[in-house]
Amino acid sequence: MRLVVSASIVALLASPAGAQEAGDDWDLIVDESQNMMLAVVGYSSGQTLAVRCRDDDLELLLSGLPPLEGETPQTLEGGTRRIEAAYSDGRVEAGYWLSSGDGSLVFSPVPRLDARRLRQGGPLQVSVAVDADPAAPLRRYALDLPARSANLDQVLAACDAGSPDARDEMVRWSIPPGAGVDFWRRHPAPRYPEAAVHLGSGFVVFSCVAAGDGRLTDCRTERESHHRRFRFGEEALKSLRDARIAPAAEGGPPAGRLIIATIRFQIA
Repeated sequence: MRLVVSASIVALLASPAGAQEAGDDWDLIVDESQNMMLAVVGYSSGQTLAVRCRDDDLELLLSGLPPLEGETPQTLEGGTRRIEAAYSDGRVEAGYWLSSGDGSLVFSPVPRLDARRLRQGGPLQVSVAVDADPAAPLRRYALDLPARSANLDQVLAACDAGSPDARDEMVRWSIPPGAGVDFWRRHPAPRYPEAAVHLGSGFVVFSCVAAGDGRLTDCRTERESHHRRFRFGEEALKSLRDARIAPAAEGGPPAGRLIIATIRFQIA
């Protein structure tokens, strides 16, 4: 499962090298035996940002966060944690990142979109929920990004994620975990893929463009809990053709918003 970080990566993120302030460029690590390339930058405050390409799968990880208190909505492989990121160009992205264990390690639900934004460098302010209660305050961290991104660009190129995309500039609309009739008018009902019966569960993070009338268009798989050969992403996209969300006239997103949400698979 892709939310399970290998022991070598966990050790790397916790190593003394991960306790240094950002330099001119990201540190680059290549492990040909695992078909992996990693761009990483660490901070003396204890946080580490890492962008990893392994077997054509891109991940953006943030480690060193304080454990999340209270009960959190669960994904199949862990929980979620509200994260807000304010970039040097003034853009602010807020959403629910996937978390592992106690929440001290989180994964971007849209790693390609978020990792490309890191290339701009400069000040990055990350605000993290300290409690599962939506009304709880956020804890802020100042994480200056390297001025250069040549090594990060190598990792993005290795996963064919370096080219700009129209989605990069779209305003995001993240569906909160557990959202029901207030948002969904017709829930997606994906078929569990036969190739993954032995796995028992899975999830897919998707993005779609809102049509404004409740329809979802131009849907894509942003990340899957298992390798794409198990076809979770394929089945999720099929189910979104007939799904409907609240139209703009009833509080739903206006046309052109980028919808980001998760579909979960479970064998009873």
